Amino acid sequence: MGLRKLVCEFSPIILSPIANYKDELHNLPFNMNTFYQMWKVKTPEEAKLKIQEQIKDLDIKNPKNLEEAALSTVGVDIYEKLIKQYVQKQWDRHPKDLPNFIIKDFRFVSLMTTIISTITTKGYQ
Repeated sequence: MGLRKLVCEFSPIILSPIANYKDELHNLPFNMNTFYQMWKVKTPEEAKLKIQEQIKDLDIKNPKNLEEAALSTVGVDIYEKLIKQYVQKQWDRHPKDLPNFIIKDFRFVSLMTTIISTITTKGYQ
């Protein structure tokens, strides 16, 4: 029997954070609703094409810092609206002043991502 069973019962929850960028609300982590809100695209293929267009236009071959790494991974819109301010809050530094390998800490593996967590059914004491 796991520790959680010994202490109390837990109930699954799904966390759905929202990013507020200049009074535009966007779902986090990124999912198709995020991309629809941003670009009015309706399929993962359309979202990928939009991101690829933005990345191509930037022509960043060897990112020197986190800003360039993020831009070359997700394009301008996602970087400006969802990553830049988060990074500045999290590290208290501009992404230009952070190393490019930090981008690996972000989860860009899938366009359809959900954060799943658990919460106790009786609350925390």
